[in-house]
Amino acid sequence: MAININSVISKNPAIISSKMDDEVVMMSIEKGNYYGLNPVAAEIWEMLTAPMTVQAIIDRLMEEFDVEREQCYNEVLVYIGKLENEGLIVVNDQS
Repeated sequence: MAININSVISKNPAIISSKMDDEVVMMSIEKGNYYGLNPVAAEIWEMLTAPMTVQAIIDRLMEEFDVEREQCYNEVLVYIGKLENEGLIVVNDQS
């Protein structure tokens, strides 16, 4: 599925995660994979306590970080695409 600004993102409930300092570590029991997230990626993961749109994620990151909207949009889409490919999130298209 193509991810867009209106896609609703939520955590895969089968993923175990824990915050450690400024990072988040995650484990996919299904795949047996371990993931470590940098502070910005961890911030996105923490936002997903409830499903939210890509637009809402970008808006919140724009409030917290000094970044151009286009760069933020592009980087968020790439990151969310990686999370989806690993099965760490669920994407619902709301366009």
